Amino acid sequence: MKVLIPLLLVFSANLVFSYNTYEVYITLNEQRLYLLDDGEVIYKANISSGTDGYPTPPGRYHLEGKEKSHFSSKFEVMMLYWMPFSGGYGMHALEGRSYLKRLGSPASHGCVRLSHADAAFLYSKLPIGTPIIVSNIFNPPPPENIIVYFGRSWDIPKNQLFIQNQILFAFQKPFSHIDEFWYDFWGWNYGQGS
Repeated sequence: MKVLIPLLLVFSANLVFSYNTYEVYITLNEQRLYLLDDGEVIYKANISSGTDGYPTPPGRYHLEGKEKSHFSSKFEVMMLYWMPFSGGYGMHALEGRSYLKRLGSPASHGCVRLSHADAAFLYSKLPIGTPIIVSNIFNPPPPENIIVYFGRSWDIPKNQLFIQNQILFAFQKPFSHIDEFWYDFWGWNYGQGS
C-alpha cells in the first residue's frame, strides 16, 4: 500500500523570504558601478569615488537605508537619492550639474557620486539590504545558491529563493510518488517489497 504524505516543513519563527537577487559592484580603478541581477550585469554607470585624501573604503557592505534627499552637515551639501552603505559613506547624486563632468574619475569626499538619472534608477530598484561590494576590480564571485536540506545540499537557482540564517526544508523537484521521495531523501527505497 502506498501512502502519499504532503511534505513542506519550515521550522522557524522568523523566516525571512527575500526575492532580491540584486548586487552592486563599485570598482575604484575603473570608476564604474555594476548592477547585477542573479549574477548577470543589467546596468552600468560612471561614478566618482573618493580622492586620495578621502578614499572610498573597499569592502563588502549592505544598503542601510534610502532618502530622497539628505543634507551632509560635515560637507554642507545636499545629496539627492542618498543610499548609505557604510555609516557616512553612500551613493548619491548632487544638486546642480557641474559635478557631472568629473564622473569617471575620483572627485568625492569618500562617497560614490552618480548622475541624477543613475541615482534615481538605483534608488527605485534597490531594496534595503542589497549587497554592495566596493573593490579595485570587477570580479564577482560565483553565485551562492546552496540550501541545506537535512544535512545535504542541493543547488537551487538563486532567483527562486533566498533564505538568511534559517533552516529550510525544500524540494528541488516534485516527486511523482512517495517512494521517489524516500529513496532520494534517505538513499533507500522505502515501501518496496511490502
